[in-house]
Amino acid sequence: MTTDKRLIVAALFFAGFASCGSDDDGPAENTLLADRVLVIAHRGGNRLAPEHTILNYERALAQGVDVLEMDFRATSDGVLVLMHDRTVNRTTDGQGPVEDFSLDEIRELDAGYDYTQDSGATYPYRGMGLRVPTLEEIFERFAGVAMNIEIKAENPASVVGTFVDLLDRFNMRDKVLVASFSDDLIQQFRAAAPDVLTSYSPAEVIPFFVLSPENESTYEAPARFLQVPPFFEGVEVLTTAFVDRAHRLGLLVHAWGADDQMQEILALGVDGFIVDDTEQLIGLLGDS
Repeated sequence: MTTDKRLIVAALFFAGFASCGSDDDGPAENTLLADRVLVIAHRGGNRLAPEHTILNYERALAQGVDVLEMDFRATSDGVLVLMHDRTVNRTTDGQGPVEDFSLDEIRELDAGYDYTQDSGATYPYRGMGLRVPTLEEIFERFAGVAMNIEIKAENPASVVGTFVDLLDRFNMRDKVLVASFSDDLIQQFRAAAPDVLTSYSPAEVIPFFVLSPENESTYEAPARFLQVPPFFEGVEVLTTAFVDRAHRLGLLVHAWGADDQMQEILALGVDGFIVDDTEQLIGLLGDS
């Protein structure tokens, strides 16, 4: 099947997603636990359109990705919005920390303002009406789609409760994989929603990384997923031994930060790939 045909089929499937399927169809597969290499669109797949925008996520799904990846932060009035950076400076026409903006103020910003694919020669999405979406809007618009969600906050208490409430309101507990670079944040989230899939925090990866074979039988994994880069501060993290150990312990490994090493990373046997260039990864998997 050609790339164009795959896109058309994927788009038709997604368009009919909400109207098809019922309890009579039997339990749906949990995409996050599927026995295949997952294509995880980093911030929606940054090669497609401005990151963390509804347009970007729609294009990623039409392309055939398995999982939408995103980050959220809280506004000054406690609304969870999609934003990777602490400030709005890099991706919008605004300036300042997300937490200093009310929802109304952040919705006035142009979320496509600084997006360019030619080193600043053109900015094709300026003035196109792209806005910073709320997490609630994402859940409503893409109900049932698997999501990889990273919590970003300076104060865990300000976001965890609101996040869990949204998961419950939209019946998303079994459709998300939650991550955080903050050990405190991920621990608080697990305490609030122990049934939701999570990935290791960086602090939790270290004991796994140095785990000796003789201690594997007594090792207690804090989560089901290891999401790691190929290298961290000059140390090679993602190796065949790392992936094999994870699989022996029933864990799943997702790679990130390695768009330029896709073939090498896939050869290690990873279970998922968080990428900007989703089209290239889909092509590689289709050819394998």
